[in-house]
Amino acid sequence: MKKIVLALALVAASSISAFAQASDFAAVDTDGDGFVNLEEAQAAGYEFTDEQWTEADANGDGVLDEEEYSAATQG
Repeated sequence: MKKIVLALALVAASSISAFAQASDFAAVDTDGDGFVNLEEAQAAGYEFTDEQWTEADANGDGVLDEEEYSAATQG
């Protein structure tokens, strides 16, 4: 029984974390276009250097999609 409760707690914690990241992305994406540009990131308090932004922007399109944003801002 304890194993089941622990497993459910871990699943719940994972879901909350994923939901928090998605809502954080939505809050930073102030124009709602599905991407975070450097200005939006800076307005949210993130301090990216040019090098960090270029590294975070894996596909080189100048903006971060939700996956790139999550990778750049986690932990």
